[in-house]
Amino acid sequence: MMINGKTTVPIDEGYNVNVNFHVPSQKVEIVIPFTSKKSLKIADFLFTRGLNEIVIVNELGQVFTAYDCIFVKTITKADKIIIFGQYKTLIRGRNIPNAGEISFHFEGLDDFFGKSSNFPCFDFSSKENRWSLLNNNGTVEAVAKVSEIDCIDSLIALLVKVRECFEFLIDSEISIDRIVYSDSAGTSIEIINDKFLMSKNDCLFNQTIQEKPETVIKDINQWLLHYEAYKEVISIWRKTIYNRQVSDEDVFIWRCQSLELLCTLYKPLFVDAKRRNPDKKTDPNLFHFLEALNAQCKFIECHKTYFKKVKYVRNVFTHYNPKKHVSEREWQNSSHLIKIALKAAVIYVMKLDIRNMGLFIPIPPGIMEERRR
Repeated sequence: MMINGKTTVPIDEGYNVNVNFHVPSQKVEIVIPFTSKKSLKIADFLFTRGLNEIVIVNELGQVFTAYDCIFVKTITKADKIIIFGQYKTLIRGRNIPNAGEISFHFEGLDDFFGKSSNFPCFDFSSKENRWSLLNNNGTVEAVAKVSEIDCIDSLIALLVKVRECFEFLIDSEISIDRIVYSDSAGTSIEIINDKFLMSKNDCLFNQTIQEKPETVIKDINQWLLHYEAYKEVISIWRKTIYNRQVSDEDVFIWRCQSLELLCTLYKPLFVDAKRRNPDKKTDPNLFHFLEALNAQCKFIECHKTYFKKVKYVRNVFTHYNPKKHVSEREWQNSSHLIKIALKAAVIYVMKLDIRNMGLFIPIPPGIMEERRR
């Protein structure tokens, strides 16, 4: 998909050029007719400066705006000069309301709650920055009233947080396909693409969730309430779903790191884990954190030796030692256990209501003892 239009370069008396925005590759091309030395002057002006925003109008009179455009290459031909670059965000429209109503939809959201139709009514007069879900004849959207939106980046930052909340609930990347933001005066924009908000991978999502819409609504707002305190934890966790070309072992390590950081930041868990560490001169390790977490919020029925094995497996995959090995049983137990432990920890710390943790029964010794590494 490509969006074409014209814009005026603010130099001398103005100079019209053609602009092509590529979706979803986020590439931009500016095509300058090569008619005189002025064409070279325009090309040099654009290429060396870059543009904070480019506003174009297409043949139908529709306005599009691209933000943070950086140019990397120029090709000069007999009849034109083409400047190639990249944009960060592309919207339909131009003026961004300071306050208004935001709604977004991702592929699979309409079937996310199964056949549940008991969606609470969204009150557009409710307080700002309170997210809800709206079911409009089978089309489900996440919606909210927002304010103090001073630039496109502040809007994107909010939407990224909400997107990550849904991804955490389902432990899968989602693909947002529609975002509309408008105010009561009729000013409206649609976010078409963004470097940080839109998915870079193909996302085939067809899951359903057992929780009711009101539970998910509460969890979205709880997530946003605690996000800033634990954004570094979330930053590590999200690598586990956005990176498709990494090993299962890498994902396991990231989950361990995310859990360790969360337990370190959340004082009740850190204090409990430190109490369980016999070496009072050192900080608690992954084993102590798992013990403390299971004591605070029971997420699995198993002997503590399984927690010790998670720590052992983590160390083997973190620090290569040819004398140490991991069996398939140890790997299966540890990788599944850390996955549900991290989810349980985030739910506990952020006080979320979601309860579907999945079922996992550790594999006992004597089964799957072949060496994995």
